[in-house]
Amino acid sequence: MRRLLFIQRSQNLREEMFHLIEKTTNGLRIQSDATNFEFRKRIYELNRAKEELEHQMKQVDDFILFVSRLKIRQHIHV
Repeated sequence: MRRLLFIQRSQNLREEMFHLIEKTTNGLRIQSDATNFEFRKRIYELNRAKEELEHQMKQVDDFILFVSRLKIRQHIHV
């Protein structure tokens, strides 16, 4: 009788350990997925900001070129 009780307690302990490991694994997987999502989101946001800055730089360069040409024309006509 005592041996059966010991075996049953041992089985219960193994089951509890298994469930705890599964719960921990699931929790870590959820955290990992959430972290990966936030990283992907941040990369997307940074790429959008970079593209916007590049676009603005091109507009400034185009404007500088326009003003330079305008000055040259005005200088020629003077």
